Amino acid sequence: MREVGMYGGKFVPIHMGHVHAMIQASTMVKELHFIVSYDEAYEREVFFKGAQILPIPYKVRLRWWKQLTKEMSHVHVHAIQEKQTGHFSDWEYGAKAIKDVIGKEIDTVFSSEVAYEDYFHKLYPNAEHILLDKDRLAFPISATKIRTEGVMKHWDFLPNIVKPYFVKKVAIVGTGSTGKSTLVKNLASLYNTTCVQEVGRSFYDRLGTYETMKSDFAEIAFEHHLEIKKQLNLARKILFVDTEALVTQNFSIAYERIRQPILDGVAKLQQFGPMAIPRT
Repeated sequence: MREVGMYGGKFVPIHMGHVHAMIQASTMVKELHFIVSYDEAYEREVFFKGAQILPIPYKVRLRWWKQLTKEMSHVHVHAIQEKQTGHFSDWEYGAKAIKDVIGKEIDTVFSSEVAYEDYFHKLYPNAEHILLDKDRLAFPISATKIRTEGVMKHWDFLPNIVKPYFVKKVAIVGTGSTGKSTLVKNLASLYNTTCVQEVGRSFYDRLGTYETMKSDFAEIAFEHHLEIKKQLNLARKILFVDTEALVTQNFSIAYERIRQPILDGVAKLQQFGPMAIPRT
């Protein structure tokens, strides 16, 4: 078995083809180093210009790979900033950074691109270049196709760890007793997904009283936000949410006569926005 292998890329986004290649590579070497290279300014201008998805921060990609490999003790994940100017020197600087972070002689370099053969021969002269599913037969997908055609069209090619990042969140808001809870449940059933119910009602049901206190509203907002994160892992493409933190803020103002900065902070974390409901 080979000793030290390297497999790198930008992974914008990670798809099952990448996961398949990673698992293959991990069986061929005693130690596999996964490299997430990034130049976020270049990515915004080239990879994501006109794309159907927004730029993905490299820390998100790094976390995805660490989650995917957390049970694989011989697989190590690193992030390398690799400026893109269109010159071969970019590859040279990137290779030096990779060698520095690995700190060992690399005897195997993995990729799925025949076109990289000459580059790797120059940059890693003592390493063998092994191609992994170069024709994409196992998973006929590419990150380029996902970016240009959108994640919803290629949802099944995304690893489960990646999917929550792309779930579209839709908040249903309005005054009390207008049917929001029923609407959220029905929409979730219609789109074969899950939903988040209003926490405020269950919060006071658990207390056995609807007498409010200032501290209630932050607790409600936090509990609601955590429930959203939980349900994102179960949702299929879209998540319907009954009420959100700005509504909780309005209740704080109405019942306690106080605007709470902490609720504005939770509202900024929600990332609701205009969207089109995806076709299923």
